Amino acid sequence: MVKSLDNMLQNVSVIGAAGKMGKGIAALLAVQMLNSKFRANDPKKEYRLNLVDLRYGDLNAALEYIEDEAIRWAEKHLNELKGFYKDRSNIVDNEDHITQFARDIRPLIVNSTDLDIMQDSHLVFEAIIEEPDLKIKKSKELKETCREDALYFTNTSSIPINVLDKGAALNGKIIGYHFYNPPPKQRLLELITNKGTDHDLIKIGKELAKRLEKTVVESNDIAGFIGNGHFMRECMYAAEEVERLKDKGMAEAEAIFRINDISRSYLQRPMGNIPVNGLCWNRCYTKDYEGNGYIWRRYNRL
Repeated sequence: MVKSLDNMLQNVSVIGAAGKMGKGIAALLAVQMLNSKFRANDPKKEYRLNLVDLRYGDLNAALEYIEDEAIRWAEKHLNELKGFYKDRSNIVDNEDHITQFARDIRPLIVNSTDLDIMQDSHLVFEAIIEEPDLKIKKSKELKETCREDALYFTNTSSIPINVLDKGAALNGKIIGYHFYNPPPKQRLLELITNKGTDHDLIKIGKELAKRLEKTVVESNDIAGFIGNGHFMRECMYAAEEVERLKDKGMAEAEAIFRINDISRSYLQRPMGNIPVNGLCWNRCYTKDYEGNGYIWRRYNRL
């Protein structure tokens, strides 16, 4: 029997929490966990949000960010706050309610560089860098560390969920939960499932998205999904054009510059939105329909 979302929100973890996406996701979760705590009104229930990252110092900065976002949320939900604090005679005006809500966020949060603090989490959110092998490696470690019934949410913007699911042997307990940057402000959320995705996980994911006030777009499980899918196809086309120019004898640096210049002039964007650093552009995925899940191509620094 699947547990309710409110019960699952008692213990949640975010790995990669010091990054821009990770701390944004953590801010959204912290607000919902505190809301759930107030609704439960049960002093015996403990709520804990574990923030994990190798950069411990940056986790402290993430705490400040989360408090700031809690204040912004509170300013827009004063009626709810007045219900939460109706029995607190010392909380009178709007500013009192907003300040107290932000203060009540901090006791929920535990910072660490150690995965072991995640062992009792019901919901685990992954927001580490976009490297397939690293995501699979960490997902395997999480599976060994976390409770058997833990559910996993990955913020990948490109990697097919079936690749991560099979690679880490998560047996359908992982879902694509792609927030846009910054997560507290952007309303769009891509939800990606595959044929083996746990049905209860899908229900929990949709219910949570509703509470987060997100507009959910469900995507097929292909590389890049919807938002980045168009970008990646442009990326691969540009890569093919670079290779074509190289075959005609043009140096790689010149070929990249030429394609980038054309895309700026005619498409009004560099390399079809590919990040450009001098003459360097790198990393893109495309679907490999012969079974490998994705192709990883890289153009190294010149």
